Amino acid sequence: IQKQLAIEIPTREEMAEIEYSSRFYETQSILYMTISLVSGVTTAKPATTDVTFVLTRKLLSSIRYEELTAFQSFDSTYMRQPGLYQTTDMILTSLVDAVVDRVADVLEKTQEQLDALSQEIFSEDNDGSSSYLKIRVKQLGKHNSLLAKLSNSLLSMDRMLIYSRQGAREWMTTQTQQLMKSIMSDIASLSEYQAKMSTEITFLLDAIMGLINAEQNGIIKVFSIAAVLFLPPTLV
Repeated sequence: IQKQLAIEIPTREEMAEIEYSSRFYETQSILYMTISLVSGVTTAKPATTDVTFVLTRKLLSSIRYEELTAFQSFDSTYMRQPGLYQTTDMILTSLVDAVVDRVADVLEKTQEQLDALSQEIFSEDNDGSSSYLKIRVKQLGKHNSLLAKLSNSLLSMDRMLIYSRQGAREWMTTQTQQLMKSIMSDIASLSEYQAKMSTEITFLLDAIMGLINAEQNGIIKVFSIAAVLFLPPTLV
């Protein structure tokens, strides 16, 4: 592939570098941009995977090691209307738009789960047992881990859009630039939405810990009363 396309393809180890200069750089008018995306959202263990885009005026390549839902959905969209994607910068920006839409869908579903969990925790029918509350703590921990991964993904996409807009400014179309501005606005709003959800998770965790402490205090109170009742016979 490197010989056929006359480009250098970074290795998986190079893609995992976290320095900005290692993830975004230009060589002979070829832009190399690596972002972090979330895979396996529908599974029990979502993970972060790195995706590298190689962009030139006539070429767009992606290097990835996971199947991503956003890529598959964009593939279907492209096949329906290929005339809308005539330039590499438009294809890249539209693909990022599909990824952002996917992140928005995941955030909406996570918010629905948090709302249901909140109603369940504060329900009058909730017995407040420690075993029940511990399970809910684990669920909130998984949601918080997913939100952290999504936040990192949004940040990396925002950085890539800024870098590509600067690196390809000489040949980037006006339509692509307008779409980029729209996507960056969406990313900013989703980042704020994600921050609000993180605050909600913190509140729910504090509430659960308060309920657990209340239950433990009730148990200690019972033992204290029993100790006082049995003190005289023990003394005799």
